[in-house]
Amino acid sequence: MEEKRIKLNICYDCMKRIPEGSTICPACGNDNRIQSNPESTLPEGTVLFRKYLVGKVIGRGGFGITYIGYDLDLQLKVAIKEYFPAGVSIRSSRSYDVISDVSTSQDHTAFSKGCEAFLDEARMLASVESPYIVHVRDFFREHGTAYIVMNYVEGVTIPTAMRQSGGRIEASRMTGLVLPLIEQLDDLHEMNIIHRDIKPDNVMIVRDRRGEHLVLLDFGAARSFVSGNISKTFTAVVTPGFAPPEQYSQRSKQGAYTDVYGLCATLYYAITGAIPPTATERSIENVPIKGLREFGVNLPRTVETAIMHGLALRSTDRTQTMQQLYEELTADSAAGGISHSSPEEYLKRQTTLPQQTFSSKYSRHGKKKRKSSGRMKILPGVIFLVVILVASVGGFYLVNRNNGVENVGEMREISRDDSTDASETYVTPTPMPTEMSTGVSEAEESLQVLPVGDYVFFGSYEQDNNPSDGKEAIEWLVLARDGNKALLISKYALDCQQYNSSFTNITWENCTLRSWLNEKFLNAAFNSSEQKQIITSKVTADKNPRYNTSPGNDTMDKVFLLSITEVNDYFSSSTEAQCSPTEYAKMEKSLANSDGDNCWWWLRSPGFASNRAALVSPDGSVYSDGNHVIYDTDAVRPALWLNLDESVLP
Repeated sequence: MEEKRIKLNICYDCMKRIPEGSTICPACGNDNRIQSNPESTLPEGTVLFRKYLVGKVIGRGGFGITYIGYDLDLQLKVAIKEYFPAGVSIRSSRSYDVISDVSTSQDHTAFSKGCEAFLDEARMLASVESPYIVHVRDFFREHGTAYIVMNYVEGVTIPTAMRQSGGRIEASRMTGLVLPLIEQLDDLHEMNIIHRDIKPDNVMIVRDRRGEHLVLLDFGAARSFVSGNISKTFTAVVTPGFAPPEQYSQRSKQGAYTDVYGLCATLYYAITGAIPPTATERSIENVPIKGLREFGVNLPRTVETAIMHGLALRSTDRTQTMQQLYEELTADSAAGGISHSSPEEYLKRQTTLPQQTFSSKYSRHGKKKRKSSGRMKILPGVIFLVVILVASVGGFYLVNRNNGVENVGEMREISRDDSTDASETYVTPTPMPTEMSTGVSEAEESLQVLPVGDYVFFGSYEQDNNPSDGKEAIEWLVLARDGNKALLISKYALDCQQYNSSFTNITWENCTLRSWLNEKFLNAAFNSSEQKQIITSKVTADKNPRYNTSPGNDTMDKVFLLSITEVNDYFSSSTEAQCSPTEYAKMEKSLANSDGDNCWWWLRSPGFASNRAALVSPDGSVYSDGNHVIYDTDAVRPALWLNLDESVLP
């Protein structure tokens, strides 16, 4: 495609004219003969759409490359952004075409949809005429991808302005500059346009005939690309310190509050000179965020409080709209414009990644209303007796374990006709079957009551998020039988934990979740007699069927997670693999990655990289690409092999 490159007396660096017969720009010293753009980008001198000359790369992010350019028709400098999602895009060295470097049709569809979203947002931005938002001049498809042509803004970025001002920008100056931009962002949000990458490098201070004002650059148009099945580009989207927690998860909702966080983090940095701790540092490592006054800056308490409110980790606790941010920044503290006495109050509960909205279809035991797909069994000898107790306060029934042998009953659901939420599920005792009341002494007879697909109770764990009433009996699904052994998996997700406590390459063998399951969970859920019934079994290091990521070595565990291979073997459909969390898992542990009634749950298999682990999604499908191992918003569904030999029973 050499015909698409031309030689002009225009500098590829500053786009100013070069004297005839020369290749060196007298303005900036650039030599046009030297190609400096990276190999994966368009070379200088490429012409797009027969009218836009491509110069040097001036910016690169998770979803695009930005070049300085020149409009050959209008003879003016422009900025050109190319849709090029990092990690899943490659460029042909001969044609410069962008190729989707993905393997499945679903991923190709996601790439195409991201490209369309890129152009759709450009269409909307082209209609916006504002001195505070970079103007979109043109957009088009070429080279298998899409391009946006924008005005080239002359000014200085926030970091440059900070250096010119001794490391900080005065709070009163920065607040005055940002207010018009906040009003403009509020208008864009009403158009469903979200920037998603507000940071100091994307905010420029411009001086023109209007005076000094801010201009927001580089809209992240294609961020909707992460809604597809591709995850390789995800980490490139996040700008540490300026990205809120919801941008660290591919499945969390983003909204106007996402831009609020980025803008408040930018204000924080500009005024204090310090980059805020990252969302993961704050939520996972409990790194505190200092108040602005702690840096010795002079600013009104209302301004500090407004900025800290916009930096709340939970999206639901954060300032929700730009209009609200504007009102809080301009509030008169004497008139009570801010309802909180100090910014620290906004941060008291900010210890985990954000919690999303859940459908309220759980009982107080965290169980959905359901029609059981298997028979509920209370096994004599294999487990301790389940006793039904009626709580006098609150008018609902609780299930607890007891060592006695009376009052064994099959669990069945009932409804209530009082004022209690009709969506909740309750249990009541039924008469004990004769064959169970007499007991089963022979192990052979005991095995007959535990076929694959049945549900049984064994052990106990906090599930209703009400520790005062004691732990609840754990319900298990029988996945497989091998002689006198049964493979069980918890019916409900019992907790939320990180796969590993640090972000590093890790395998099941060495991850902290394995230690947690075989130490803290084991001791919390089972007494000494029950632990004797759990077999220390060989857990194979199954490979990820799709990727060649190292799974590590086989282990010997009492409690473990399933692998991708085992999910495919033991569940005949994705519907069967769906799992809902207990109240404790979704409330106490802030289960953020949920979809309606169901949640994401960890598998022990690695993802496409060794710092990721595979999961099962809310729809029951295996997500083999995996999630970052440090996330504590994915659920834990323990599995174990139980010995049914009566000789080991209490």
